[in-house]
Amino acid sequence: MTGGAHPRRPDGAVATISADWLHDPDLAAVFGAIRAAGFEARAVGGAVRDALLAGLPRAENGAAITEPADVDLATTATPDETIAAMEAAGLKTIPTGVQFGTVTVISGALSIEVTTLRRDIETDGRHAVVSYSADWAEDARRRDFTINALYADQDGNVFDPGGGLADLQQRQLRFIGVPEERIREDYLRTVRLYRFAAQLPDFAVYDEALAATVRTRKGLASLSAERVREEVLRLVVGPRVGDSLRLLQRFGLTGHLMPTVPRAATAEALCRIKGSDPPDSMTALAAAFVSSENDVTALSARMKLSRKQERALADIVRAAVGLARDGVALAQMKRIAVRYDIETAIAAAELHAARRAGAGSPADVNAAAADLETLTAALCEWDVPSFPVAGADVIAAGVAPGPRVGEILDQVKAAWERSEFTANKSELLRLIEQATETEAG
Repeated sequence: MTGGAHPRRPDGAVATISADWLHDPDLAAVFGAIRAAGFEARAVGGAVRDALLAGLPRAENGAAITEPADVDLATTATPDETIAAMEAAGLKTIPTGVQFGTVTVISGALSIEVTTLRRDIETDGRHAVVSYSADWAEDARRRDFTINALYADQDGNVFDPGGGLADLQQRQLRFIGVPEERIREDYLRTVRLYRFAAQLPDFAVYDEALAATVRTRKGLASLSAERVREEVLRLVVGPRVGDSLRLLQRFGLTGHLMPTVPRAATAEALCRIKGSDPPDSMTALAAAFVSSENDVTALSARMKLSRKQERALADIVRAAVGLARDGVALAQMKRIAVRYDIETAIAAAELHAARRAGAGSPADVNAAAADLETLTAALCEWDVPSFPVAGADVIAAGVAPGPRVGEILDQVKAAWERSEFTANKSELLRLIEQATETEAG
């Protein structure tokens, strides 16, 4: 609930929220430990913003707001005082960003970042030197957007030192302070602007902010791969990803940020096909920035993808290449599932459908979504079989170890696929025998 009279609100509170995370006992333990040590803590940022958004009317086609992946806390305690408070409560701490005032607290199943109120006293576009503060308004002024400078205490009382509530109500994405100055303090704020524009489907971005991203675009090259990766992977799964990618390209920003040309229509089609279910990040990255397998290598290098991420991206792109131009068939998805896994088969089909629908009409998107829903349901009900024979079976049939073993195995596997995986081991062994007999003859 937001707005309206609320007799129990403390001084300065402007609204109240109701969210499941406020009642999480693991989070309550952290709040309680800080309070017991004589300090104050408030949730800040996305968790508060999204809880407030959930209580506001949604614009047509606006995305539903879900529970946040994590909740961050701000506190008047210094990092040392936070660590001492947690130790007194029997909670583990990790000094993950202690030089910036951040301590990670492990409480039950939660990993919670607790950051001391602070102000930036020196910035270079990538890093900041900070000084601790006990002033909530001062802490708010160093944050990027007004809607991310909203705080809530454990009772759900919301404090708004930066004017973020009004911007939420008016659906405005606005920097705190002068946009160009804020971007030059940290160039990642440009990427975050376009990321939030993609995530918040009915928010307007001020022309002044967009113009500031153009004037400061050369600074994007100074950003670390890890920071770019975190923001881009959130951008590509946003419901307005197409609009953000078009703006990035229109203003000449993508060349300073990514090594490949964005594919806005494909990325947009993928999100529409998925509906209220966000796409997998690697599928979304492929839709947004991959035209060929060569792009996978370039993206992985720029973003420093993990080996697991790079492999998943490469498998999805490679698997999608073999799908029929006129649509996806269940038999094709089964072949991919056997070669890779069910998740890759579904992702490849989604990517393929998005590429086709992105070049078509809204009706094509709707048709693709319906087809994929049917195919995915059928595939998930299927027990993925294992290839019944191996290289040892070919060698046992009299073929000397070497490349020919693999060639025969590939022939037999192709026959197994043509049978739609119904051929059993005995039948496949006979095919191996036939292949060796032909060679002997």
